[in-house]
Amino acid sequence: MWKVAIPAAILALAAPATTGAQQIPMVKLRIEGIRSDEDAKAVMDALIHMPNAKVANRLTVRDPVVLVGPLQGAKWDLGQLAQTVAEAKTPSRSKGVPSASLILTCSAKRDEALARNLEATCAKLKGVDAKKCKLDPKRKEVHIKLDDRGGAKWAEIKAAFPGLEPE
Repeated sequence: MWKVAIPAAILALAAPATTGAQQIPMVKLRIEGIRSDEDAKAVMDALIHMPNAKVANRLTVRDPVVLVGPLQGAKWDLGQLAQTVAEAKTPSRSKGVPSASLILTCSAKRDEALARNLEATCAKLKGVDAKKCKLDPKRKEVHIKLDDRGGAKWAEIKAAFPGLEPE
């Protein structure tokens, strides 16, 4: 619990207040396609070198989830995060390119409606691979598979899934 709470508090203090345009919050990404800790390090290095991005925890093969948030002056969106992950120079790249899924939390009463409409809702979003989006009812999470070519926008995803939060 503390692994997530302390970095989340740091990022909350570092992120600017929103004015006009909707600022992307700290997001939780599940990284697929990492086969070793060297792959995880390459993805981490790529994310760390994004302008005005703060990575709050260490990515590993055993824990392929990373928290990423904006610092003051950040101009990137989810699509750029997905592109950065996909373009990371991982040692195992010949076996597959790493990719990112946005993780949102949901309540138990929304599970059925989400399960019925998830693919259709995701299909309407730019920069999202609708066929690979999934609901994890045990963890009460929705995994939104971001397209490796980019294009995903936080504002559009938030509007498509009102009430879901990025943890």
